[in-house]
Amino acid sequence: SRLEMVRRAVADNPFFSASDMEGVRGGRSYSIDTLRALSLEFPKDELFFIVGADSFNDISTWRDYAAIFTLCNVVCVQRPGSTIKSLAKALPVAMAGEFCYDAAAKRLSHSSGHGVYALDGVLLDISSSHIRQLARGGRSIRYLVPDAVEHYIKEQRLYTDAR
Repeated sequence: SRLEMVRRAVADNPFFSASDMEGVRGGRSYSIDTLRALSLEFPKDELFFIVGADSFNDISTWRDYAAIFTLCNVVCVQRPGSTIKSLAKALPVAMAGEFCYDAAAKRLSHSSGHGVYALDGVLLDISSSHIRQLARGGRSIRYLVPDAVEHYIKEQRLYTDAR
């Protein structure tokens, strides 16, 4: 059902698509494995890995996290009030020397040529657990998720005891 929600969320955007790559692979899924597969599938494309600030802060706990920066650009969706400087502080100490701040590009440049970008302009401080909690309590999630996702959650009675 998560895949279906993503499909519905990106259906109207020609620049995004949902993939079931991780689901069909079977077993545990790690970001690094998905990024490696995508870089093989799309060798001429520039990849951007979008990650939330909370996840980025824990990136040193991820499997083979250092390789992520060699495969793609990382776009960190910041919580309100965060800056690119907070991203630099979140980088694992062992990797700090591989990055430098590029003021012109407003990014942390990695020695591989890829970069880490902070995505500004996030207006809502929300989390998926908060959305599930609202839906579970019968409260509105309108404007927190795309309309198509809201309708799907209601149709499927997700996050309720009435499933």
